[in-house]
Amino acid sequence: MGQNVLDEAQAEDADMCTSGLEVWGNLTLCGTGSLRATGSQCGVFTLGALVIDGCSVEAWADGKGMNDASVAGVRGATVTVRGGAHVVAASSGSGDDCRFFGVYASDGQFAVDASWVGATGASGGVACESGSLTSAQFMAPAGGAFGAACVMDASGAVAQHVVIEPTSPQPPAGETQPGTDEPTGGNPAGDTKPGSEEKPGDETKSGDGDWAVACLAFVYLGMLLVTIKVWALR
Repeated sequence: MGQNVLDEAQAEDADMCTSGLEVWGNLTLCGTGSLRATGSQCGVFTLGALVIDGCSVEAWADGKGMNDASVAGVRGATVTVRGGAHVVAASSGSGDDCRFFGVYASDGQFAVDASWVGATGASGGVACESGSLTSAQFMAPAGGAFGAACVMDASGAVAQHVVIEPTSPQPPAGETQPGTDEPTGGNPAGDTKPGSEEKPGDETKSGDGDWAVACLAFVYLGMLLVTIKVWALR
């Protein structure tokens, strides 16, 4: 929980470490907090599977001092983003024979499940051999799709900027839905909306009430006329 910041220079073995967060195994980042990690080769690096579950991660790699290397904001053997997580990953630099990615799944599998991803890199926003989207879709590039090595645009070119969002993001409870004045979850006052009809089986109809009032009025008028007639005969 909370906000966490990691930088490659803060590592105990900073002379050897090239990532803000570097794990030589599997890693799961979860919870409701956030992480910001920066490094020269990777912001976040795992030799094994990387899972980002529900939290927010911002990861940058500046490519400083890198040559003949894959530079990525987020890198794992496999990368999974799920549980409504938010990930922003980017890399930059100009090292000789370097490849720059936002997200790099080095063993091929990249998966997003109902989460947000923004990835930017000169060699490709997202690099993976295979990918899957569950309850999520490409917002950029237009017509985006997983290719043999990277996410591609509609023309078949490598997409340098990739944005993925959930297919049906829901606003938090109590917030106003876009384009309406009604809070999420319906009309709490129970007011009938225009065009709605009363449900069959309602015991009292509005027409029945009108007839009852009319009948009472006629009865009262009749009694009044009888009273007037009696007084007139005295």
